[in-house]
Amino acid sequence: MQKDEATPTDKWDSYDFMEKRLYNPELTWEESQSLYDQWARDGSYDKTLGNQPTVYNAPLAFREDMIDLFPDKTAVRVLDVACGTGLLGQALHDLGYTNIDGLDPSVGSIEVARKKGIYTKFYTCKIGGDTPVPIPDNTYDAVCMSGAFVRGHLPLSALTEIIRIAKPGGYFINCMRQDFLTSVPEYANKYVQHQ
Repeated sequence: MQKDEATPTDKWDSYDFMEKRLYNPELTWEESQSLYDQWARDGSYDKTLGNQPTVYNAPLAFREDMIDLFPDKTAVRVLDVACGTGLLGQALHDLGYTNIDGLDPSVGSIEVARKKGIYTKFYTCKIGGDTPVPIPDNTYDAVCMSGAFVRGHLPLSALTEIIRIAKPGGYFINCMRQDFLTSVPEYANKYVQHQ
């Protein structure tokens, strides 16, 4: 992959960065994690995504579903898959949910999320593939995920793990860009949309 000559601030501060760099199908797993680590550690992840609801509005999209499904906010156990720096976790915490764990493979993202004090526990690992995550079966009432089913990120095999760690009768709430349902070959024609 060709090295980007932009300064770190210029490099991260746009939606184009995600489209051109992070969603690049030729990006290796190691390269993507390095980008996420840098993006999180310099504060640009939260600046780019957290302050621009027109760019990334997934945390807002979860509010209504979570309130409808789990009105008792202190009793529900939530796992935020691909938690990044904690934008979704923060939105849930702001609603009064207090038992939230975070899972993300990016060490830099987990470092930033940990400082926010909104998660109970962290799992720094990848979900999907051949290795199960270190979480017991039937653990979570809600497994939430936003922006992880994108080009070159989570494989569909992650769903097997999500089902395993969700409690019987639990919920998987996923927010992703609609165009990825058809433009990402691995996901094409595999999801049933909820409107």
